Order: sequence, then structure tokens, then C-alpha cells
Amino acid sequence: EYTRILTSTRAYRLSSVPNETNREDEVLYSRRIPVPLSVEQTAFSLLRVRSESLYGRMDEGLDVLSRIVRQFVVARQDDEGTEVSDFSGTIPKSLFMMNSEQMNGLPDVGLDFEAEPLALLDQIYLTTLSRHPTPEEEFVIGNHLAATPPLPPDWYQALKRRNDGTLPPRLQAALDVYWALINSAEFTYNH
Repeated sequence: EYTRILTSTRAYRLSSVPNETNREDEVLYSRRIPVPLSVEQTAFSLLRVRSESLYGRMDEGLDVLSRIVRQFVVARQDDEGTEVSDFSGTIPKSLFMMNSEQMNGLPDVGLDFEAEPLALLDQIYLTTLSRHPTPEEEFVIGNHLAATPPLPPDWYQALKRRNDGTLPPRLQAALDVYWALINSAEFTYNH
């Protein structure tokens, strides 16, 4: 009951997009100001985009989670000798996102790679950023996906038989978009 009441309030439904009446407001909560995700939120988001669940495999899931957190947090001492953890969004994070074993491979999040280019693009945006692509994003990225040949009917079985690491062009283009969105600043902000 409490959740229903809370989510039905006007304050809960405020947008992070500024308008003419709240463009300068940084204090009165007339709009949702985007804030960076905490390191824990980022780690859980990354687990989710890889479709790794902690349910039923708690030890393994916590191990993966702790490895992700260690990549993003730098421990240091403040001027009083107390250890402080800083969220590190720099080169180590970028290298982890691009090269780590946890972030490589096909995402198992229910994307229909055989869908039409705009439908696939919509799925990718909803999965990664929880929003639909803008008309400009649809035009540019949709045309990029549409310029690649559709996947053959047996693409997944053929991919399993291949050992050369190459992917069909449509699949490679879709994965490029997927991982680019995950590495975007928008992915790391709570809107």
C-alpha cells in the first residue's frame, strides 16, 4: 500500500529533464537531478546487463560482485588517517569495461538479434538505458544496423561451431551499440 501511495505522488513522477520553470533549481527538488550511481549500484547494474543473478549461486555471485567493486573503488587515507573509499571512474574502470572476462561475450538478457533493426535498437536502449532511443538516435544508429545483412536462420548454431572469433555483421553492430551504451555516461547516472 505504501509503495502505491508513494509512486502516485507528483514528486515521485518528476522528470530529470529541466523545463522553463525549474532549469536553475538545484535545491528545491522541482525536478530529479541526475546523480552518479554508487559503486554498488554500478556493480549490480553490470551484473544485470550480463544477466548474472545472485539467486541460487550466492557465493559465485558475491565473488563476481566483489571483483567488479574492487575495479571501481580506490582505498586511500584521508588527512585524519581514516580509510576512505573513492569511486574510481577513470582508466581502470574503462579497461575493465572493455577487456574484462565479466564484460565480454554475448549478453544473455533476452535481446532478439533477429528482429528488425529499429525493433532491435529499441530493445537495446530499453535494456541498457531504460528508455527508447530518440528520433536522432533511431535515424543514425537504426540506419547503421539496417545497413548490415540480416542474421541467417541458423546464426546461433553457426556461431557455436566457429572458433575464429568473428561475428555476423548484424550481430557485431548490435553488440557494438549495446556495449557503447553500457560504457556511456548515461548508463552510470541515476535519472
